[in-house]
Amino acid sequence: MLANPMLSKRSSVAQEPAKKSFVSLTFMAPVISKIAMAQKDIKKQVVSNARDVKSESSSKSLFALLLFVFLYGVIHALGPGHGKVIATSYFMGEKANIFKGIIFGFVFSLVHSVSALVLFLSMKLFSTVVHFTSAGSYEILMQQISFFLVAGIGAYMVYSAIRELRKSSSEHSHFHGVTLPFAIGLVPCPGTLLFLTFFSSLGMFWFGVMSVFIIAAGMAVSLSIISVLVILFRETAVNLVDRNHTSRVPHIFSIISGVLLVFIGLALAMSL
Repeated sequence: MLANPMLSKRSSVAQEPAKKSFVSLTFMAPVISKIAMAQKDIKKQVVSNARDVKSESSSKSLFALLLFVFLYGVIHALGPGHGKVIATSYFMGEKANIFKGIIFGFVFSLVHSVSALVLFLSMKLFSTVVHFTSAGSYEILMQQISFFLVAGIGAYMVYSAIRELRKSSSEHSHFHGVTLPFAIGLVPCPGTLLFLTFFSSLGMFWFGVMSVFIIAAGMAVSLSIISVLVILFRETAVNLVDRNHTSRVPHIFSIISGVLLVFIGLALAMSL
């Protein structure tokens, strides 16, 4: 009998390893540990309610299942990764409104989850040629592409900021406002892949597909809130430093932010 991928310590199809990052901080370990425990508890609830829905078709269990899948997305986005460092670096250097922060969260979350769905469907459709063990190689490739795109966007931010600074212009190019979350979202979400595998094993494939978008909505809530908080902090910081509104400080913020994105993107890409 196959082990339940939601409860087993290791899964041959999709795992959620605790990824090490050069931006990890020791003092964050207790927080990360609590987030991991919360995800574990939620997954147990998902397993329990999914079995109830499968056997009893209870509307109460179905509602609970939908709720726990959504909560998983909210908590999952607070864990390591998921573009929070990149989003923070970007919005610290880019003048943006609250709406842009919300769009960032939703675009990233949707692409991140749908990428997992595309990977899962590809493995099912071509299982005779491409085995599930190839998921790791695919993820690494998409990570490298994603991180190089992040570095490229950072370089463009630096170039644009320097050009605008020389022109003493207060205008900004915002094409990367959607490009950046799309780029970092290309990496398939391991949590979403895990849920797809679990629901598919129960014969609830279409519910698994629906869970992709429910998890994305949950992640979008967390990432949008984080992005909006960074945007508000950035505006406060700029106003405090640039009391005379000389328009130079925002460009300096953009240059620093762009350099950080180049460094983070290249460092992550080369570390794979």
